[in-house]
Amino acid sequence: MNVTFEINTQAELEKLFSLFKSFQFENISVISSDLKINPLITKGDKSIDPKGLFGIWKENPRDLDEIRTQSWKRNLE
Repeated sequence: MNVTFEINTQAELEKLFSLFKSFQFENISVISSDLKINPLITKGDKSIDPKGLFGIWKENPRDLDEIRTQSWKRNLE
């Protein structure tokens, strides 16, 4: 799992390292923003036909408020 923090000062970096030390994390690496890192980009499969997805909710229409209400009630553990 990767977690990204954007730190602007050396003092902030030192505070973050102190926090990490208290949790006793084993794998921590610092990547400077000076490095030019190119993200891994994967092209999608163009052979898949999306037409089969059209109208999948016509029997059970949903609005944005309903979707948000149901999603926010999820237990994300």
